[in-house]
Amino acid sequence: MSKELVKVTINGQDFQVEKGARLIDVCRENGHGVPSFCYYADLALQASCRMCVVRIEKMPKLQTSCTITCTDGMVVTTESEEIEKTRRGMVEFLLANHPLDCPVCDRGGECELQEMVFDWGDLEERFTERKNYAPEKFL
Repeated sequence: MSKELVKVTINGQDFQVEKGARLIDVCRENGHGVPSFCYYADLALQASCRMCVVRIEKMPKLQTSCTITCTDGMVVTTESEEIEKTRRGMVEFLLANHPLDCPVCDRGGECELQEMVFDWGDLEERFTERKNYAPEKFL
């Protein structure tokens, strides 16, 4: 029994994909990187980081690609000034209470947030208040 395929257009390129496939997976599988911090294919959906936002034609607002399933005729934009501004705002929000003290962090060098900050390069910490530090847990 063959699966039903639908046409999805991502950044001007047409793709035939399985109906009901997660948009974030389809984007990534076809070379359109969509960042996320909370999406893992084998876990329940969170949509809490809002980093995977994309523009879907005929929808009034940006949508989280981790919660959208592909339908026939869907037209998606993964990169635009509006999308980048939104993603930068979300990273800034995540950094609002994140120490960004990478050398002493257990995840230093293997942290998606750290990679995102370094990739974008010009993110500044506007929040100078004291950050919350989680106490170390010794088992």
